[in-house]
Amino acid sequence: MGKISVIICTYNGAKRIVQTLESLYKQKLSCAEFEIIIIDNGSTDNTAQVIHDFKVDHPALTLFYHYEKQSGKSYALNKGLQESRGEILAFIDDDVIADGNWLFAIKKAFATTGAACLGGKVIPLWDNSCPEWLSGKASIFIPSFDWGDEIKSFTPPANFPCGTNMAFKRELVENIGLFDVNLGHVNRKLIGSEETDYCLRIFAGGGLLIYYPKAIIYHPLNERHVSKAYLRSRSFTQGTASAYIYAPVSKFSSLLFKKIKNISSKPDSPNKTDTPGNLFDGFYLQLKLIFYLGFLYGMVFKKIVPAQRKPLKIW
Repeated sequence: MGKISVIICTYNGAKRIVQTLESLYKQKLSCAEFEIIIIDNGSTDNTAQVIHDFKVDHPALTLFYHYEKQSGKSYALNKGLQESRGEILAFIDDDVIADGNWLFAIKKAFATTGAACLGGKVIPLWDNSCPEWLSGKASIFIPSFDWGDEIKSFTPPANFPCGTNMAFKRELVENIGLFDVNLGHVNRKLIGSEETDYCLRIFAGGGLLIYYPKAIIYHPLNERHVSKAYLRSRSFTQGTASAYIYAPVSKFSSLLFKKIKNISSKPDSPNKTDTPGNLFDGFYLQLKLIFYLGFLYGMVFKKIVPAQRKPLKIW
């Protein structure tokens, strides 16, 4: 298996990207076996200078900086696909820390599992501690993923790799194409789901998606990640993005309406006052309901659902 291209998209990441780059510099895999492709998606801070300085201080790394003026993470991801040269394309965010064995594990996984695409663990690192109201099921709305210590197969749309710890073979790009630019964060607008859509397209094309637990990313979580307002906004826009991806699939749409009816009729509704007994249940149901409302918004108002979107054969 050939060289790995690590693709990092950043927007105003000057204060956070160095820890990500440091973790890549400390990889068990030799620096000669991977390259780092950084796509600056219109930053207005000193991101470019920070990356230049890091490159100068770490000459052993093969690091390339590119600027993408078109706002939107999918535009940046596509720029990364076009500028990279590796046979394996690995993706992480600009605010995470890669485990020292991350790239070694990715290389081994592709060599031994037959995967077309893989994802691994994303372990949250809390500034303080996890808030009580975010425990249990509600934690699915933060960037974390731990499916245990056994190798398993993802089966979209039930489950997917997490976008900040995902890798796939370059050859897929020729068949699957680029990331859909109707999806993906635009500056601080949390549209998202571009990686979910890409994984669905891989799966629909017959590709094997593997969970490889030894590929580990650590994700620092700050106050923004765990504020209720942020999570509500993220849930709504994820629902809207899901309408774009799934709207042509009648089975998913009918299932969605049943879920909304079930949540709306629950006696412990999200509108109840948060008490120790129903604290996490209430907020989890609230986020799920907001997600479904976002889905309906995307379907009814069709803000981002173009008519040419083709159904995916995923069932």
